[in-house]
Amino acid sequence: MRLLRVQFKDARHNLAFEEAMCLASGGPTLRLWRNPPTAVIGYAQFARAEVNLETCMQYGVQVVRRHTGGGAVYHDYGNLNYSVVVPRSSGIVKGKLSSVYRRLLAPVLLALEELGVAADIRDTNSVFVGGTKVGGSSAHLGETAFFFHGTLLLNADLTMLWRVLTPLKEYECPAGSVASRRVPVTNLSEVIGCPLNVPRLEALVVRGFEKVLCSHAIPTEPSREEMELEMNLFDTKYSRDWWNLEGRMGRDVRGQM
Repeated sequence: MRLLRVQFKDARHNLAFEEAMCLASGGPTLRLWRNPPTAVIGYAQFARAEVNLETCMQYGVQVVRRHTGGGAVYHDYGNLNYSVVVPRSSGIVKGKLSSVYRRLLAPVLLALEELGVAADIRDTNSVFVGGTKVGGSSAHLGETAFFFHGTLLLNADLTMLWRVLTPLKEYECPAGSVASRRVPVTNLSEVIGCPLNVPRLEALVVRGFEKVLCSHAIPTEPSREEMELEMNLFDTKYSRDWWNLEGRMGRDVRGQM
């Protein structure tokens, strides 16, 4: 299994690279990375019904659509993001989707357990501690690979999170879009009650995926194919408002506004 730590200063490049990982023929891969302050919305979401775009503009928060489904999340350097690519033929992605999520979130639960945090999975793809959410995940089934990614709140700016993810009331989700499910969230640093040892958590997450995927993680650089795909996806898609603000529903949404 390849271990990538490639990270861009622009969230649009980071999300373009996520899709490039899914499309490339790089084999089993684990990526650990972070984003600058960003509202990341799901593939089938209406941006204005999920994000306060005026607040994002005021505070310099990027708005980027990802290629996977699910709800809107807030990223900053207080998050730890992880991404996994496995072949569609892998036994770990067989069966019901809820079972696949449970298998691929198991490494995260193992890592948190090592830190003394008892976490569990709720709503299929969310990580909770008690009644509070500390992480979420989403996935995409490609032609040859299964792509899975998620985030953990370490010491994120939760005040900014709620400012950004509280949309103006006059905007409602149009038919065909997916609405976010808003629940209480907290940082793992608050759960633990002391500053988080981030390098240790990263090492534990890697160890967890090594155990569950039965594969040793080998630090490596992204392939030429991945970097070329990323640049093409950035130029044609992730740098464009038609994707980030309108997405697959673009024309339908414009017709209703």
